[in-house]
Amino acid sequence: MSHGDSASANSVIVEPVSGKRALGAFIRLPRILYAGMPGFVAPLDLERRGLLDPAKSGFFAHGRAQYFLASRGGQPIGRISAQIDEAGLETWGEAIGCFGCLDAIDDRSVVAALLQAARGWLLAQGMQRMRGPLALSINGETGLLATGQALGSVIMNPWHPAYLAHHLEALGLPIIKTLVSYTLPKTGAGWQTRQKRGEALRRRLPKLRVRGLDPKRLPEEGRLLRDLFNDAWHDNWSFVPLTQPEVDLMIRELKPVLVHDDFVVIELDGEAVAFALMLPNLYDALEGVGGAPSPAGWAKLAWRMYRRRYRSARVLLLGVRRRFRDSTLGALLAGILMDELLERFGRYPYETMDLGWVLEDNTRMRRLIESLGVQPSRTFLVYEESLTSVRA
Repeated sequence: MSHGDSASANSVIVEPVSGKRALGAFIRLPRILYAGMPGFVAPLDLERRGLLDPAKSGFFAHGRAQYFLASRGGQPIGRISAQIDEAGLETWGEAIGCFGCLDAIDDRSVVAALLQAARGWLLAQGMQRMRGPLALSINGETGLLATGQALGSVIMNPWHPAYLAHHLEALGLPIIKTLVSYTLPKTGAGWQTRQKRGEALRRRLPKLRVRGLDPKRLPEEGRLLRDLFNDAWHDNWSFVPLTQPEVDLMIRELKPVLVHDDFVVIELDGEAVAFALMLPNLYDALEGVGGAPSPAGWAKLAWRMYRRRYRSARVLLLGVRRRFRDSTLGALLAGILMDELLERFGRYPYETMDLGWVLEDNTRMRRLIESLGVQPSRTFLVYEESLTSVRA
């Protein structure tokens, strides 16, 4: 195994990504490696560039990263990112660097070489621990998909073949957190039962107002989302505050698909105190289109989005202001949010609703979701190790 220079045709060569051409290869690699695997739908190269290109991504306003590509015999066979989130360092109070974008062929030596490249870069930057995979921050695609691959790709969730988790386990990378998500079918009775309780809950709070997204005030709605998120998630594990550039980028990218019902805001005495964001699963519209669509593919995608041809939706965010978190009122607000989401779920021709991710040890939120009669359908793993203890 070599790093940066070739020793033989069988050597794994890991090189830093430099220049637009190499960045393009880095972005395209997953759809090449995973083509045809059950459940995998290729993301748009254009969307991935918005996430990863330093000239476009909001992450680089408060972070820095180095990408690496692995090859053998001149063929790309894996990739990884190593990144440092300055906002995370400030919040965590520890020298924790991160890795992400881990994708590779089914070969443990390739995964090992990629991890070693990320470790080396983070050590050189003065980091003491490595956490991941995150793309590129905890507010992006988090964790490595360990179970649930055949259920398909979900917006803003990572997709990985099952063998990657097996390789990381064999390589001894410690798991620091397990995340779970739930798939709620419309055919189940759980959501209909819960839905009927919404009106009774709202009657207990006569000064409460529930509203949806105001499409004419998207910048203001984006600022509100940021304020609510940063307050509601402030004490959560690995929290990093959302920045306004990140929210602005998200609003711009989601604007073509956002409708009134996607954003739920609860106001109490005129103050926004709880919110939820449910998005249609764009991967449903991307099936068969490819990461770099032809003109006909773009037309097909635009038509599907216009007609809202989505089989599923994902509840991306659900939160209550932290001053209510441990109170009866906070529990009522969370319940009303769930009821509102279920009402919207029933309003559209979705077949399933994806709820999560949720920390496996967040028993309060898990009880709320599992009251709908569902159990975890996907598992994501987050790893963390001491860099000083693995120094070569």
